[in-house]
Amino acid sequence: MIRPKVILSRAMEAGLVVVGLAVLWAGDPNDWLVVWDVLAAVYVVIWAVRLLRNRREDDPEEWLAEVQGNWAALLAIGLASAVGLVAVVSMIADVDEKFGAAAKAVSAVAALLAWFLLHLGFAEQYARTYYALLPDRTLAFPGSEQPNLLDFAYFAFTIGVSFAVSDVETHHRDIRVQVLVHSVLGFFYNAAVIGVAVGVVTGGR
Repeated sequence: MIRPKVILSRAMEAGLVVVGLAVLWAGDPNDWLVVWDVLAAVYVVIWAVRLLRNRREDDPEEWLAEVQGNWAALLAIGLASAVGLVAVVSMIADVDEKFGAAAKAVSAVAALLAWFLLHLGFAEQYARTYYALLPDRTLAFPGSEQPNLLDFAYFAFTIGVSFAVSDVETHHRDIRVQVLVHSVLGFFYNAAVIGVAVGVVTGGR
């Protein structure tokens, strides 16, 4: 049975996609981008609370049900993230006048939140894959016989910021495929976020 928290996550992801599309098509996208920022921030905060709550919990039964799903779940959060980032880039590229301070802040926050959403989605995907393929140890976390959500977040964000897997070893082709996709997407996301930062500083010109 699907848990209410999972349903809430999928609903929020759908909302992020819809609001992101509204940013792309609205005549005045600023208000819609604020809504997207708020919704994405709530999503990230909920995820962070869940992460902190389970940071010392080794029993996957305590938290794995909250990240249930498959590639479709990753696609949902990935789409929400991508639509948000594209909306920000499009808004900066099409702006006809210099950004005000508020618009700069909203755009910068949106780009960062989109970046966070991508890597949170992959953290959950790595967790799902790892426990779905047991008893094969697809990932080896030093000192963690039963890795928890914090371990998978560490793995995902290490790839996101450095394109490396640090001290974690990959032992399965399915995981390597995911790491490859994650690394390529992460490269383009990092480039886009830098582009947004430059656009914000220069007022979109």
